[in-house]
Amino acid sequence: MQIGFIVLGFLLASAFLILLLRVPFVKRTEKDRWATLVDVPTLGGIALLLSSIIFILDVNLYLIYGAMLIFISGLMDDIVVYPVSIKLIFQMVAAINLAYAKFGLFGDPFLVVIVFLFALTLINSMNFIDNMNGIAAITAANAFLAFSYLYNNDVLLLGVGACIAFLIPNIKGKIFMGDCGSTLLGYTLAWLVVSQPKIVWHQSLVIVAFPLIDIAYVVINRTLHGRKPWVGGTDHLNHVIARKIGEDYTVVVVFLLTMLLGLTGFLLSITNG
Repeated sequence: MQIGFIVLGFLLASAFLILLLRVPFVKRTEKDRWATLVDVPTLGGIALLLSSIIFILDVNLYLIYGAMLIFISGLMDDIVVYPVSIKLIFQMVAAINLAYAKFGLFGDPFLVVIVFLFALTLINSMNFIDNMNGIAAITAANAFLAFSYLYNNDVLLLGVGACIAFLIPNIKGKIFMGDCGSTLLGYTLAWLVVSQPKIVWHQSLVIVAFPLIDIAYVVINRTLHGRKPWVGGTDHLNHVIARKIGEDYTVVVVFLLTMLLGLTGFLLSITNG
């Protein structure tokens, strides 16, 4: 039955991707983030939303509201560039929705702030690592797989199948997930981390450690060099690795690393009963 959810997510995403690849809208890759400049469709996030995310988050109306805010703000940025401040406002409102979905109106203020800040961080960290073909999708696929076992939730495997389907054209540079996809994945993974009791949050954090470590590294590095942290660049961890071994092998390294982190998070849950 588990493989059935992966296959279903794969088939649904593939069907949407076939349609999206025919959409004439394309966006030129940014020189400060990508090694090559090409015109590529950037609406792959639509396939991820319709094939898996909408089902994964179908547990709370406030989560859906937040997801749609994230998706719309990302889609707007994919179509026409607008100020980062406006995009951040959308993300903040979505993070508030996520915190409310977790704690309700009278939750512990300290935990509400922690969840709010964490959601903002993971939303943007997934967007940050979407700078090389395959990296964001592989990270999300391994995270969904780990969470499905950690929480015994087969529906999360739809996300695995959808990410695999997206990887096929994405690895070849035929389509990008865009901000609407990367930020939506970050929002979804943030919910999967905080949706469980606090006692297992540290296990969930291990599963999403790669994008969190990357954003910490990038922000600190750029700040120390007098650069704005939110301005793109080829100074991410995967770029550092790629300069040593090339992009193809870097994708393999990230795959193995995120799979190891997912397995570690799952084993921690077993160890702690």
